[in-house]
Amino acid sequence: MDFDPVERPTNWENQLTWRPGAHHFAATLGMSAPRNVWETAVHANSGYELYMRDRLPQAAKAIRRAMLGHAWPQWLGQLLYVTEGELEARDFGRRVECPPFIFEVPADDPDADPLIDLTETHASRAEKLLAADRQPTLFTFLPPDTLIDHSHSRHGYMVPKLPYYKICLPYEPGKPISRLARGLVHEYVHVLENELSQGESPRWLREGLAEWADGELVDQEEVDDLVLLPGEYPRLGEIEGLFSSGHHIDDEEMDYAYAAALSAVAHLADRHGLWDVRDLLARLRKQREGAAFKDAFGESERAFEKAWHQWLKENPVQMPPLL
Repeated sequence: MDFDPVERPTNWENQLTWRPGAHHFAATLGMSAPRNVWETAVHANSGYELYMRDRLPQAAKAIRRAMLGHAWPQWLGQLLYVTEGELEARDFGRRVECPPFIFEVPADDPDADPLIDLTETHASRAEKLLAADRQPTLFTFLPPDTLIDHSHSRHGYMVPKLPYYKICLPYEPGKPISRLARGLVHEYVHVLENELSQGESPRWLREGLAEWADGELVDQEEVDDLVLLPGEYPRLGEIEGLFSSGHHIDDEEMDYAYAAALSAVAHLADRHGLWDVRDLLARLRKQREGAAFKDAFGESERAFEKAWHQWLKENPVQMPPLL
């Protein structure tokens, strides 16, 4: 499918669909950039706006009406899938309010309270790590098999909806809730990143920082190591291209993108400190990426890449033996 550059809306009616971070959500689910949404049919546009307002029944109705036409874009079917999954969680769940957090948990689930405690604990750790304020967030725990199989999402997704951020995670009652810890940290760090940068941070930084936070805050699972072929040293632009690709890439390529982003951010934090990484996020609100990087770290992205690649050469990851 085609991906056009995301552009800011030209009138107030388009302000809703161009929310900071909306393009990140679209790319995560393999959808077209939000700008395409308001250039399509009226019902498709309405369905997307209603979804971004979290008015799910009305969104599903508008999307189905749009799909009655002879031709409709692929992203519309994906959006309907996501909308129906969130609706199912709402219809068969229980709403618990712990301002500024809201939870949609399975009704009659004995692990509901521990699930909320787990979320609160890891959210507090993420806020402390990034020196960030708590944000209004709705945590929805989806029934099994409601994530799009061909999406770029590894363990859930975050949507910058109008009344609050929304984090959706697949959840199967009866399974250890500790399995959700990594997804909770990863997606809530995306919330904090989005708020700090107003949605302007590049995907390599967003995903790398979220993966790095997983390793810092979650003990039960290791994050992926970067495995390189001899002489292979990824560039930040190449990592960005994998995350922002308009077509589906296989699991091996996506694992490589996450591991490369993690390696870059980990080296950035070691080289300059986490506070300067946070400073970069804040600068990205008003500065272009290259200028923000230079002002935050005192070196260009190219100079950092050179130092990072030299570190990779001196600390090679051994390839597994061929079978």
